[in-house]
Amino acid sequence: MLDLYVRTLRNVRKVDPDADVGASVREVTHRLRTISTACQDAGVDPSLYLEALADLTAAAPDVDVRTVLWRNASPQELFGEHEIPEERR
Repeated sequence: MLDLYVRTLRNVRKVDPDADVGASVREVTHRLRTISTACQDAGVDPSLYLEALADLTAAAPDVDVRTVLWRNASPQELFGEHEIPEERR
């Protein structure tokens, strides 16, 4: 699936080099970063996802992903020492 996304992105760029793919690339980057971090946290090899990130970067080097997070914040990171709302637990 990851390879298909990157191939599709490359094909879109061949047809229309100015195509606005930024939102899609940022979303997929966020998901891949989150998954690869979760793999590392669980002691699982994240190389499949990190390689996909490298391929994605090569396919769309003009898309700025510097602000894309590597993981979703935990409730503790969001709320600190405050009580975490029941629906966030």
